[in-house]
Amino acid sequence: MPKPKQPNNNDDDSLSSSSTCNNTVAIQQLRFSVAIDVNDGQESGCNNHEHHLQHSIFTTDNLSYQDSTLSQCSKMIILKELIRTENLYLNYFEILKEKIIQSLSRCNILTPEEVEKTFCLSQLNILFKVNTELLNQFKQVESLLMTNQQSSPTLMPTNGSSPRARNSLGQTFLRLTPFLKNYVQYSHMLEPCLIQFRNRKLKDKSFKAIVKKLQRFCTKLLFDALREDDSCEKCNEFEIIQTMKMPLRRILYYRDVLTQLLKLTPITNDEYSPLSESLKLIEIVSQSFEQQITELDHKDKFYEINKKV
Repeated sequence: MPKPKQPNNNDDDSLSSSSTCNNTVAIQQLRFSVAIDVNDGQESGCNNHEHHLQHSIFTTDNLSYQDSTLSQCSKMIILKELIRTENLYLNYFEILKEKIIQSLSRCNILTPEEVEKTFCLSQLNILFKVNTELLNQFKQVESLLMTNQQSSPTLMPTNGSSPRARNSLGQTFLRLTPFLKNYVQYSHMLEPCLIQFRNRKLKDKSFKAIVKKLQRFCTKLLFDALREDDSCEKCNEFEIIQTMKMPLRRILYYRDVLTQLLKLTPITNDEYSPLSESLKLIEIVSQSFEQQITELDHKDKFYEINKKV
């Protein structure tokens, strides 16, 4: 939910066979690497690699064939990283729902009303379904692009009515935008829930001890789930509060992905319009989310300092 990376050489096998795609240095520079760091709660890869991306992308006004091929490789790398981090994000959420919330509920530690007030469960369930479907659509885009990669000179389709156009990244993000209202509703509920959670830990030592044990158990589950993924860094401790912030951070990540995709897409391409429209809508909510995350992080630090005093 949620939470960057070193380039993975396995990516080369799925890219185009052109000499540009085989250029390891170019691939490493263009790798859109994002990890979810649950210690500081930030998906830091977008910022860490933004400099490389900005200086590796050619202008789209007059792309040569070689530049177009490099652009295609860059988009494929972004898509693969998008799918990988979406999987990771959903892993965090699934663990939060099934191992933390359900455990506290089954043991009658929290009543259904307390669960809702502490974890925004109703909105979490909606967001989980939205992102699960979003991941499925990202995978459909990848599958279609891989199927047509050899015969297509560009990643994005030119026929807006074709199946490829309907399953493009731009259209996929555009289908996400009606659900931004659910993210906004979740953001409004988030801080009261975090306050409720902290207060319960302060007042109830038994609850605090159980939560600590559950987080330790979930950390092991997460580590086991990610151990086979060479592209993932060692996971940090699973933290409930940081996981609950992940939906907001995920929207910021989508904003950064769309920004980079637009840089790689000629303005004359049919895909440019849905990408641009999606970015405009996501930017509207991302501004408030960014400010909210900053405020919540500052409160987290203040809370941790007070605990040590």
